[in-house]
Amino acid sequence: MRREVIVVGYGPAAMTTAAILGQHGISTTIINPFPAYQKRLSATRLLALSLSSIDLFKEHKLVENIKSIGQPIKKIYVSQYKKDGLLEFDPTYIQKENFGYMVDEEDLWKSLYFDVKNANNINEIHRNITAIEYKKNKITLKLSNGQNPAADLLIAADGKNSIIRKKLYFEVEKKSYNQVVLICDIKHSKNHHGIAREVFMKNGPFATLPKLGGFSSSVVWTELAESESFLRSLSKPLLREFITSRCGKELGEIELDSNPSLFPLYFTYSKKAIAERIALVGDAWHAIHPLAGQGLNLGLRDIKALNDLIIKEKSIGLDIGNLQILKKYQRARKDDITILISTIDIINNIYKSKLPVIPEVGQFMIRAVSFCRPLKNLFMIYASGKHI
Repeated sequence: MRREVIVVGYGPAAMTTAAILGQHGISTTIINPFPAYQKRLSATRLLALSLSSIDLFKEHKLVENIKSIGQPIKKIYVSQYKKDGLLEFDPTYIQKENFGYMVDEEDLWKSLYFDVKNANNINEIHRNITAIEYKKNKITLKLSNGQNPAADLLIAADGKNSIIRKKLYFEVEKKSYNQVVLICDIKHSKNHHGIAREVFMKNGPFATLPKLGGFSSSVVWTELAESESFLRSLSKPLLREFITSRCGKELGEIELDSNPSLFPLYFTYSKKAIAERIALVGDAWHAIHPLAGQGLNLGLRDIKALNDLIIKEKSIGLDIGNLQILKKYQRARKDDITILISTIDIINNIYKSKLPVIPEVGQFMIRAVSFCRPLKNLFMIYASGKHI
């Protein structure tokens, strides 16, 4: 059976890609070995959806229940541990009500999957991919059950460990950040009022992300990789004590609301995102540090750029898998990706540096942005994705 597009993957990026294509009458097959959503963490994985991502969903009438599943991000506070000064980002400075929404990955996936199931030209196959072949202006996948689905274009939205990227032997830059991140849910006695807080510690950022309801948050605590065994050994009372000391008094009394999840942080970047009849999107192309919470938003901007091209080229009768069309996509996305990766690396390296002068540099940065309204507004506009 030949379709116009095959989407490989099963997370929010894959669901968004397929749902948009399906809405525009493009026959699409989703391929993934899992028959249902796979929740891997005991703690909630909160995703930050920027204004550009919300606009993408609105444009295509996706995730229309966002206000019932997402917590509006009313403000963002950035500070340095035990240092004076607070950098406050307020969306009203750029004439917006909020910076977007914090949403549970599982809730977002379910909403997107509902949109996918409502499309009558999207089907799913839950099998492993054993091989990729090119035949007569189409791409064919060999699956573990003997099926051989074919399409004009294959979109790999299958994450940082992309099977498609591996089978194509794309050259990948991979480096460890030499950090681990601990995630857990907390309840607190004071309302968070939609404020996301990030404190730069000497070994990495400590963030509390507001969850829907006002009195619960997700903790994202980054530490050096050498601290992993210590973090795993922490009892719940001791972990609560550490979290409380980092939160200060803003959230009141704190209680753990999940078991912690811990995993290493590393960066992956595919040197190319396209091949004949194949395009990578999201983490399959670039998996970045969670410091700014922009990983999914960056991927959704990939999806918008690629899908816009596909829809346009199909409307004028062109071959959507043609390499020249895919080169347009890669060129259109490269600058945005490079800028974000470089910015995150610079910030992370500054705050985890052991040089004695570096903490003062970090403090200067916070004060400089805080007191320079145009610079602060520029940061807010960029974080919202509105530069795209």
